[in-house]
Amino acid sequence: MNTTQLFILIWFLIIIGCNLNKDTILSNKAKRLNVTDAQISPSEVSGCKVKAKIISIDTLKSRNNPDSPCSKNPCIANIKIEEIIKMGALCGPMLYQGAELKVYFAFTLSETTKELFPDLIAHYPGLKKNDTFVTSIETRSEKNEHPYQAIVYTYEKIE
Repeated sequence: MNTTQLFILIWFLIIIGCNLNKDTILSNKAKRLNVTDAQISPSEVSGCKVKAKIISIDTLKSRNNPDSPCSKNPCIANIKIEEIIKMGALCGPMLYQGAELKVYFAFTLSETTKELFPDLIAHYPGLKKNDTFVTSIETRSEKNEHPYQAIVYTYEKIE
């Protein structure tokens, strides 16, 4: 066996080994979180795609920037995750079926009007207590607060 053939063989074994390891890691994560392998898909969803319900809305407005939408409208709500649909790379350990957590809504919980977001193409109808919706929640590590901060950028309200 010459050097080129040996190099190709080693390269082939490395690629197969890496793919097998990725599948094992995803399968172990699925078992730990009590979901199916099909629900874990890092390439399709960046966060956790979930079906959730608004439990309560924090009416306290932001005081950091008086011109921000969150100074005029609520941006934080407590939600309950009813179903995990897909799990991606930014799906933290605090996101699981039945979990209740505080979530930041990047485009507020109010309806997204042109006055509120003049450059936003998407339209969101707003959410109220007891509303159910589907979204992809992303978690970010924050050193000064709770270990994870959950953020919602887009959602689809379920009527």
